[in-house]
Amino acid sequence: MTRSTFPDPRPPEQRERGGMLRWRMALKMSMRQSLKSWPSSVLVVLLVLLPMAGVAAAAVYAESLSPSAQQRVDAELGEADAWVQAPGMPSGVRQYLDDPNAQFEYDAASSHDWIEPPADVADVIDADRLVRIELGSAAVETVAGIGAFQVVLGETWDPLLEGRYTLLEGRAPTAADEVLATPEALERLGAKVGDSVEMTKPEQTVTVTGTMSSRLEENPESVLFAGRGDAYELDGYGTTWYAEGWHATAGDVYDLNDQGIIVFDRALVQRPGDGGQPVLERGSGSSWAFYSAATATLVFCTYLVLLLAGAAFSVSAKRQQRSLAVAASVGASRADVFRIVLFQGTILGLAGGLLGSGAGIGLAALAREWFGDGSLSYTWGLKVPWWMLVGLIIIASVVGTLAALLPARNATRGDTLAALRGARRPVSVSAKRPKVGLGLIIAGAALVVVAVIGLVVTYNLPTRDLALTDKVYPVGTIAMILGPLLLQIGVVTAGHWLLAQVSRLLGRGRLGGRLAARDAVANPGRSVPSFGAIAACAFLATASIGGVATLTNMQAEGHSSIAPYGSVVAWMSGGVISDDDDLFIEDPAAVAPALAALADDATQILRDEGAGSTVVVSVPAGPSYTSDSDGEMRFDGGQMLTTPEIARPEHCAATDECSANFYERSGGGNQLFAIVAPDGLDVALGTEISAADRSAFAGGAVIVTNPQWLTEDGSVVVNSWRPEDVQGMSDAVFDPEADPASLPSAAHTETRDGILIDTETVFDESHQVYISPDTAAELGITATPSMVVADFPGITTAQLDSLRASAESETFSRSTDEMSVDLSFSQAEGPPAAAPWLWLILGAVTVLVIAASAVSLGLSRVERRPDDATLTAVGASPGVRRSVNGWQALVISAFGCIVGTVAGLMPVLGVVFILEGTGQEGLAFTEVPWLWYGLLALVLPVAVALVSWLVPPRAPDLTRRTAIA
Repeated sequence: MTRSTFPDPRPPEQRERGGMLRWRMALKMSMRQSLKSWPSSVLVVLLVLLPMAGVAAAAVYAESLSPSAQQRVDAELGEADAWVQAPGMPSGVRQYLDDPNAQFEYDAASSHDWIEPPADVADVIDADRLVRIELGSAAVETVAGIGAFQVVLGETWDPLLEGRYTLLEGRAPTAADEVLATPEALERLGAKVGDSVEMTKPEQTVTVTGTMSSRLEENPESVLFAGRGDAYELDGYGTTWYAEGWHATAGDVYDLNDQGIIVFDRALVQRPGDGGQPVLERGSGSSWAFYSAATATLVFCTYLVLLLAGAAFSVSAKRQQRSLAVAASVGASRADVFRIVLFQGTILGLAGGLLGSGAGIGLAALAREWFGDGSLSYTWGLKVPWWMLVGLIIIASVVGTLAALLPARNATRGDTLAALRGARRPVSVSAKRPKVGLGLIIAGAALVVVAVIGLVVTYNLPTRDLALTDKVYPVGTIAMILGPLLLQIGVVTAGHWLLAQVSRLLGRGRLGGRLAARDAVANPGRSVPSFGAIAACAFLATASIGGVATLTNMQAEGHSSIAPYGSVVAWMSGGVISDDDDLFIEDPAAVAPALAALADDATQILRDEGAGSTVVVSVPAGPSYTSDSDGEMRFDGGQMLTTPEIARPEHCAATDECSANFYERSGGGNQLFAIVAPDGLDVALGTEISAADRSAFAGGAVIVTNPQWLTEDGSVVVNSWRPEDVQGMSDAVFDPEADPASLPSAAHTETRDGILIDTETVFDESHQVYISPDTAAELGITATPSMVVADFPGITTAQLDSLRASAESETFSRSTDEMSVDLSFSQAEGPPAAAPWLWLILGAVTVLVIAASAVSLGLSRVERRPDDATLTAVGASPGVRRSVNGWQALVISAFGCIVGTVAGLMPVLGVVFILEGTGQEGLAFTEVPWLWYGLLALVLPVAVALVSWLVPPRAPDLTRRTAIA
């Protein structure tokens, strides 16, 4: 029973008098108390400052990546009043006035027929003057070889375009064989002003007369400027007319839209009125994802700050107990005491918000310097969204106020006389809160179970009701998120009672554990928020680990490669260019010599760059045919498609009732052979081939990397099909039970011995069956080089960039007006590994848990100083006090980590059961990263406790004593 000088229940106080004077006095005392208890004040300010600084930095950084409204129109228009483009557009559609490239439907009844725009807008624009700028392309000799350049055609040096294009050095071109270049392009060309540069397409020599910048160019290293000329290949949709002395109205713009023309007007873009793009449509998907992540981070951090700052205020209010009692003894009302403590939260929250916003601006500036790569996004300067920062400061003040709310309420419940003599009131466990908490825990778990069952049942319904699924799926997803949150709230609500049960369990243990558990129970205002904050961190980490594991598992199951992981691939392709735009010609025989020469060049390029072994991988040449504008294909006579037959599809491995359909058995019209010389198998497959297998392969056997190609006796079936039989097949080819009589028959079938090779790389279907060149000839297959595979360990980004530059040069040098060829280099990558991300998540949550534990245990040590003094006075050794610290860290951190992990596992296991119940690929129950969860729930608390035990306790002040009421 608590002794008190007040009757219970207490009579209501008389109505306060003094009005604003009392508020001013409370504010003044709050400021004094904040300065007096500066260690806890600094802690609260830091707790508020850190998340606010992070969010403020993100907001400033994101704002600085985009131009302001004035910067945008100046960059787009220079000194012009508007620009006009004629890309064409569907009828019944209009542009937004502030974003011409974004459109909306205004006439749903329209036929939406395509509107062909006029070739020249001069007749429809009543402007004083128009400057026409077109875009073309050219192939130019650079330091690294031949490269592709964009050529801006027109008088870009006209004063009307100053700001959009700026002449930096030299003079404007006056002849057709003169160009300007950006400084970056000049460096790429290895030239200087006045030098001559060779173009291969168009074939001419041009002189660089100066340098020019293009304000909105994302790739300035590939831009040249020239007067209007007929030599360059033009982009039909890249013409822009810049207008002087023309100010469009909204009606003018919409009339031009009806002619397939869009307008960017200086005044309308800045003041679009009702014709502007809706706010929710302005941002890109990435920007909305960024702001959503920032908002989620702010909410999570706010929750942590409320818990940890609330614990700090609880300790601070207890240490101010005597001061508050003195104020009460000289006339301060309970409302005054409440305001004194509450205003401390407001003041410290405001300070944290102000300092965090200032720090965020500085961090954003540093981030721009650190990450700035000279690209367009980093040229707009540092921009501060002041209104957003004002909002963050207000949020910080509210957070500080809310954190102090419960400690302020508890400060009004004390006994003034007891507080004056330093006595502490015993804490009793509420009988109501455990019931409420248990109800929330059960409700949260039930919500997840019901959601999982509902989603699985809905998915497996015999008939799909879209109206039902549209309702069930989002509701089920929300329920799976809401359930774990309810569970955590329930645990925090019943936290004091749960700690009391832990204290009973430890009551039979050693002295350190008993004292630590009793201290946690005696100070719920500190211990419950602390383990609640740790539980929130563990919950986030558990859900994140599960999400990463599920995503990487799904990506791994669906991942395949054309070459061994880590190897470098030179990919080659080519085709005949038809003189008739309505006629497509496929003639592999005509392209084969060019691809063979390209393969030799690619091999030499790889070796010059430092590659090890290389091998040319060929594919069967496809049939020759022509195709008209209607898509009708005409094959040359006597051709065959030869391909292996899938004996048992991979997706049938789990059941005996599954069989291959005709599309799978025929290869779907594709010749699924990879042709490799026997001595190149090791490089092509990324594994060592035995001498016996290599000999059998050279003798006609077929190597496969997937057992789906092997019959029961280990053979591979090879079919030859007439091209016209397997092109344009009906839907029956996808039915395994289709009548064979209704399906085409193979022109020829034979079997070959099969050799199954186990490889680390999961190859895609077109690179799972390998034959030798001699075997290909026996089968009547003409081999065409498709790629060069190189063993290239330790390749650097610079080497890859060099290879890609060489590929661009080879592509331009070997392409002709009659034939186009393409060469590209890439590195074959394996499926994404989950371990690096899991370590990153575990490391991040470790930092958060250690920070939360440090705050909690630091407050505990401060609050427990009188008890330490008492323990020392009665003869307790430093080892006992150190043991108390370790056990207290273990109790709080283990409680939080276990609760958070259990709550986070609920949605993870829910997703696992949903995937299994719906037959989807994904994380199985046995593939759940249980080891990582064990590290999070069990090992991490032990590590925190060990560190706390190693930190020696402070020497006690033996002059202090505490009376227990």
